[in-house]
Amino acid sequence: MLARFGLGILARPAVVAFLAGLTLAGGLYGLHRWDKARAIKAATEGLVTAFDLAAAEAERDALATRLARAQESGRIFDERAQAAAGRALKLANEIEAFRNETEINPSCRVDPDFARRLRAN
Repeated sequence: MLARFGLGILARPAVVAFLAGLTLAGGLYGLHRWDKARAIKAATEGLVTAFDLAAAEAERDALATRLARAQESGRIFDERAQAAAGRALKLANEIEAFRNETEINPSCRVDPDFARRLRAN
């Protein structure tokens, strides 16, 4: 039947074995390429995942450092704010004591007693 179509050569066992071997080799080569591509993709995804993990850990460490610095800065700021508030209260008390101890001339003129005290200092 193959001879009718000019394919009589395909009836020989050696040609059939060669074509079967060629088909098998082509199939195995295709399987090899597919497996290799899949292995490369898996390895690449593994490296990308490891890199992403390392980047996330580095970012976490940097944020932890920034948080610690911010908390320390906040503590120092609170201490300085409390010290400044204490100084302000002390100065306010001194000003109030000065107002209570100092007599102000109702006519807003420098009286001789005040001028004498200024010259003495």
